[in-house]
Amino acid sequence: MSSDQTGVWGWRGTDHGNKMKNQSGWDENGNGSNSSGFSALPGGYRFGGDGTFLMEKTITYWWCSSEHDADRGWYRRLDSASDQVYRASTSKKGGKYVRCVKD
Repeated sequence: MSSDQTGVWGWRGTDHGNKMKNQSGWDENGNGSNSSGFSALPGGYRFGGDGTFLMEKTITYWWCSSEHDADRGWYRRLDSASDQVYRASTSKKGGKYVRCVKD
């Protein structure tokens, strides 16, 4: 991503989300090809207001390693209704997933 894109929110790529999504587990015909081997599954998110989990079969979020500011963090999202990847920031009070990468 170029430096002028670092603060931009929105859908990215063309079919990158489809390539990351698992071939099963997503509802509303949202399964992907998993051609990347990432095997992303939906898990929803934890609502920061009361701690409930929402949209468990429809979307999934991952925190990014960079902060937007002290109260907000960047995330990536996959959605059963899109083949793209969404990028935005949100309150750190809500729950998103993390992905651990072994060095």
